[in-house]
This record gives sequence, structure tokens and C-alpha cells, in this order.
Amino acid sequence: MMKSFLLVVLGFSAVSAFSCGSPKWSSSGYSTTDGFFHFDTTYITEFTLQCNNPIKDARFYAVVKGRAYQVAHSVETSNFQVSWQLPHGESGAQSFDIEIFDDEQFAARESALRNGDASSVKPLFTITQQHNGLSYLRTYYIETVATLLAFALLHYAHWCKTEIKDSFSNFKITMSQEEKATKKKEIEILQSEKAPDGLLAKFKFYFKRYWYIAVPVHFVCSLMWFSSAYILVKSGVDVIALLQMLHIPEALIEKVKNTPQTAGVLVIALILYKIATPLRYATTLAGIQVTFWTLRRLGKLKTAKEVEYKVRSGYEKYQRAIRRLNERRLANVTSKPSKKKYMLVLNQISRRMLSTEIMRKSLIAVTQLTCTHDKEQNFLKCKNMVERARELGCKMIFFPECTDYIGRNRQEALDLAENEEGSTIKALSELAKNNQIWISIGGFHNKKDASKHPYNTHLILNSEGLIIERYDKLHQFNLDIPGTRLLEREFSTAGENAIQPVTTPVGKIGMNICYDVRFPEMGIFYRRRGAHILTYPAAFTVPTGSLHWEVLLRSRAIENQCYVIAAAQFGVHNPNRISYGHAMVVDPNGAVVAQCSDKEDMIVANIDLDYLDVIRSRLNMIGDRRGDVYSINFKEKLLIENNQKFSNLTIEPDVIFYETENSFAFVNLKPVTSGHVLIAPKRVTQYYKDLSLEEVSDLMTTVQTVQKALVEYYKVPDCTITIQDGPTAGQTIPHVHVHLLPRRQGDFEDNEIYRELEERVNNRQPRSKPEMVDEASAYRKILYTV
Repeated sequence: MMKSFLLVVLGFSAVSAFSCGSPKWSSSGYSTTDGFFHFDTTYITEFTLQCNNPIKDARFYAVVKGRAYQVAHSVETSNFQVSWQLPHGESGAQSFDIEIFDDEQFAARESALRNGDASSVKPLFTITQQHNGLSYLRTYYIETVATLLAFALLHYAHWCKTEIKDSFSNFKITMSQEEKATKKKEIEILQSEKAPDGLLAKFKFYFKRYWYIAVPVHFVCSLMWFSSAYILVKSGVDVIALLQMLHIPEALIEKVKNTPQTAGVLVIALILYKIATPLRYATTLAGIQVTFWTLRRLGKLKTAKEVEYKVRSGYEKYQRAIRRLNERRLANVTSKPSKKKYMLVLNQISRRMLSTEIMRKSLIAVTQLTCTHDKEQNFLKCKNMVERARELGCKMIFFPECTDYIGRNRQEALDLAENEEGSTIKALSELAKNNQIWISIGGFHNKKDASKHPYNTHLILNSEGLIIERYDKLHQFNLDIPGTRLLEREFSTAGENAIQPVTTPVGKIGMNICYDVRFPEMGIFYRRRGAHILTYPAAFTVPTGSLHWEVLLRSRAIENQCYVIAAAQFGVHNPNRISYGHAMVVDPNGAVVAQCSDKEDMIVANIDLDYLDVIRSRLNMIGDRRGDVYSINFKEKLLIENNQKFSNLTIEPDVIFYETENSFAFVNLKPVTSGHVLIAPKRVTQYYKDLSLEEVSDLMTTVQTVQKALVEYYKVPDCTITIQDGPTAGQTIPHVHVHLLPRRQGDFEDNEIYRELEERVNNRQPRSKPEMVDEASAYRKILYTV
């Protein structure tokens, strides 16, 4: 029975296998020669075949270089085709022998191949195809010539002594007062002109004013069209069929059909790009129209001259910001021996701060150390971790409080202190520079004032080793209970000011130290000023750490929707000091994403600012705060760099000498007494009653701060502080403002200052601008000196 079944199967196989008798064939071949724009070389061989028996449903196979391919059969043309690909490295000039097998021969070949004797089975016939090798120049020869020619023309235009070149050689970004007046007059003339009726005249009218919008839109639209054409061709889309489906005129389709097969992808894409010219220009016009409409709706549509004026004025503000930042920082280092050298460093710092680019996703390292009184050993631990972080690709590494040392007693803690120019910070700066990594020194004993205890200072170094920002710990930990005595006030001086968030490659960082984590106002302060990350480098004790550490960190992350990074000291530092450890990273949703175990260690984590944006968009906690019911007032001073509105007047930065989040103080154009200044809220409102709770708190705190400075400056004990709230009360500018006037004995008989204030402003002579600028500069030096 089994024998009969095998005979039937073998008989069926013999019948189903096809064999071509007396084959007659002709062939043609094609192979790509573009070695620049393609990744592999494609070979195609097409042939016709006649057998003395029907071949309608026959199957054929091709063997090329030992590899087998099934031959495709076209029902429409009855032609056969085989194709294969090889890497460019195997596609030099050569001949290919394409062995064609019918069904029966191929089965025999496979059987012989298994027996190791494939050569015993001869093919039905063999086709030889010649390949001439690859070209790396011909397919982009025209584009290269065009590019070189364009560069040559640009070079020629640059060096020609034309009026354009001469005008640009004399161009300066900054403007004199005369230039500003001229520019403003030109802008006013442009704004007053009406569009003409003629089409060509109207085009010239709008292009002259808004070319800076039209040109980029045209470029973007053209780039989109060319990119689309390139992607279509590169993806292998049948371009001719697509054009026919779109009913493109046959004359244009012929241009694509007649393109040589050796032409590169760019050439065909360029032809399609040219064919789409009417659609391209229609898209450009639509894009310009939409852009104009959007900018007009947003109130941002400006003429080219207005934009030029704004850019050049903005550059001047930038220069002023640099100068003022240098002045502010210089106030902290007046004891330094080389002021000129330090100013150069400050310029470098300022420019780096303004140009730091924030990455949306970045890797950070967070450390857990067991520091002792041995500063050299502590540094070696830091060095090892910095090098590990660099190898892992981290952009920034965070060290804990007391990175430099932990003293064995109070006197040692005082004696080992250094300032920022000491060997410890210099060594860490070199470490940052050599490893091209940003470093957060979570706390070091900063002996910047010999008459005081050291400050507990948090430093951030950039990848060039420069100090970008410093923060002196505000809240001091003072614990005195049975078995534990740790009074920070005995060996450290408290800081005086909060600082703005620091821009780093991983995000904007709010700088804190250890005990600050227990005061949520600090986190709110940083969050309201744009922080992405809150840092709490610490040396928590074991009793408090085991109960509060994680709870506090997660709370600060949740309530501020920020990443929280907390490097930590761990373990036994000396017989009198043990730290809790558990350095960790918490995400904006309150989840602990990384945490150190009970040993000296380093963890890494991703900071994802896109995820942070998602968390904040789901629940807008900062926007839901009720500033009309409660407020948190912060003593701070901002960098003075922008104009402020005083009703319909503009107060320039040169005459502003103090600025906070909601208020600003400026010198008076027509003072009643020497030192008569004004303090106003930034929001334009006429009446004091219309200010929010936060604005009132900020305004009055600013008044007090300015009063303290001016009383000291003028060496007088008393001041008059008054608000003229409304026209009936003598208000001449419809914007809430506080008059602050230092008083001298006998300056006004019978205290007639109020009558003087109520007199019309026009009765008093205005001062010159240089006089006001000098006065503001003098006040600023006092108020911005820490």
C-alpha cells in the first residue's frame, strides 16, 4: 500500500514539474551607476523566451553569483525579469553570468546542491550582463557646478567696491540719538502712507515693508515642495503614473520619461519641483496671506524698518544688561586685587549665561558621598564620580552639601574654610573644564568675609569651569536635643537673598541647600520664576532623614510640578556625625525615579522637559493660585534691562535703580528735594485699591528697601512717604506711585512739603537726562551690593 502511495506522489511531481524544450531567448540588462545618492546597486535583466511546449504558467529561476532568485513573468508583455541588489563595495565594473533554470532543472540543482555537486546540473541557458561600475560624480555634476558658481558670484559681489558694500562697511548695530529720531520719523512716514491701487504698485508697496516675512515664507514653501518631490522619488513611487493620475499635460510628463536612467534622485526631484511651479507660487501666496493675517490678529505685524529698529534697540538693551550684571557681580568682589582681570571673567560668565541652550532631554548624575575632614580624599571621590558621569554621557553632575569637608568639631569646621579662589573650588573648576561637564557643588564652606563665619554656599560651574551662580543658604539648621546637638549658627553665616533660577543645559534650576527643603516658599519662589528643577543637596541627620527626607522631597516636586534633585551625604563622617543618605531624583508627578542605596554611590536619571510640560498642562497649579486671597512676598532684586510703563510714559532702564517682580523704583524728573524718588507697580493702574494683594505686598516691601538705602546714602534719619491716590489728591500721572523723600531739618517751613507736592508739576524745572542717569547709577550701586 505504501509503495503505491509513493509512486502516485512521484508521478504527480513529475507531471507538475515544468521542462522547457528547445529554448530560444533574447535579453537586455540595466544596472544603476549612482554611487552617491543610493545605498545599493540594483541590477535588472529582462528576457524573452520561447519553448516548443506551452510556458504560460511555467516557473523559472535565476542563479547569480551562487544566489537563487525567482524569475518574474509579465502577463501583459509575456517578458521575464530578474533583479538583485549588491552593496556598492561589491559593484565594481564586471560581468554577471545569469544562469536560467526551468522548474525541473532547478529541482535537480537543489538536490545536487545538497549532495555537494551543483555543477553537474546545467542551466537552460546563460545570460551575460555587463556592469560598467559606479559613478560618484556624474549624477551631481550639474549641481556641483551650480554651487561653485554661486559661491564665486557671492565672493565677487562681496569684494566689489559697490555702494552696497560701502554702506554695510559703515553699518553699526547701536544707534545714536539722532539716528533713533531719524528712524522713528521714517517709521511714522511708512505708517501714514496708504496702499496704492495698481497691482504692481501695490506689490512694491507691501514688499518694501514686509519683505522679511515674504522671503522666509517663500523659502519654506519651496523647501517643502522640493523635499516632498525628493521623498517621492527616493521612496520608489511611480512618478509617471502619479503625474498621469493628476492629469498633468503629456508634454511635461515626457520630460520625466526622457530623463536618463543614470540621472540621480535630485535631478528627477528638481524636474517635479519645476512642474509644480504654479502650485508652488499659489502655496507661497497663501502662506504669506496666512502669516500676515496671523501676525495682524496677534498685533505683531511690523514693517521691516520697525523690526530693524527693535532689533538694534534690543541689542543696546543686551549690552546694558551685560554692563549691569557685571556691576552687580563686581559689587561682591571689590576686595579682589585685579579688578580688570575679574571684569573680563565676568563678561565671559555673562555671555555664557545668556547663551546656554536648554536640552529637552538630558542625562544627569546625582552623588552620595561620605565626606570627612580630609579635603584631598573628598576631592578624589568627586573626581572619580565626575569621570564616571562623563563616560555615561551625563550633562551635569550634582554633589551634596559639604562637598569640600565635614569637620570633626566646630573649630576645625571654621579653620578649614576657603573662599571661591581657594584650592578646592579651583580643582573642581578644572575638573568641570577637563571633563566638559556642568557641576553643582551642593555646599562648601565659603570664607568670603573674614569678619564672619563662613557662608554655606551652593555653586554651579559650567563646562568651562566658570562659576555661573552662587547661593548662600538662607535657613540654618539648629537642633539641640538630648543626644544630638547640631547648631549651624555656631559655625556658619546665613544668606540674605533668594536668587533667580539658573539656566543650565538640563533646565532652569532653583538652588537650595538641605534645611531649605522644609520651607515650601522657596520652591514656590523658583517655580513662579520659571524653574524646571529644584535642588536640595543635603547632609540630613539619621533621625530626621528616616522620617522626613523622602516625604519632603516628593512634596516639593508635587506642589511645584518640578523635578527635584537631592544629592546627599551618607554614613559615618566622624564619631560625632552620621548622615542619612538616600540621594534621589523625583519627577514632577512625585514619583521617585532613582535613589541611592546605603553606600557611597552615584545614580543617573533622565530629565525630560517635555514630560514636565505634560504634567503641568494637565493641572495648572501655578495658574490656579489665589493671589487675591493670599500672597507670598519675596525680597528680591531683578536685573534692570527693560523699559517700564508709567501710565502712558516710558521709563527707560537708565533711570530705574531697583526692580522686583511687581514693582520698580526710579529717579524723579522734577524732584521736590534731593533724593526724591518714585516707586510704582509694573502693572498700569490708577488707584491703590485696584492693586492685588501680591502687588501691595511687593510695592510696600520695595518702598521699605529703597528707604533703608537712601537713609543710609544721605545720612538722614527721616523720610516722607506718601501716595497721591487720584486727581483730587494731587495725582498728575494716572498710575499708582509712592513718593519717597529723604528729609532734612528745616527743609520745609511748617512741613509744607505736602503743598509742594500738590503744586502742578509744570511749576518745577525738569532735570537733564545725564543728571538723572548718574543719580540712578549711584542708588543702584547701593541697592545691588550684597
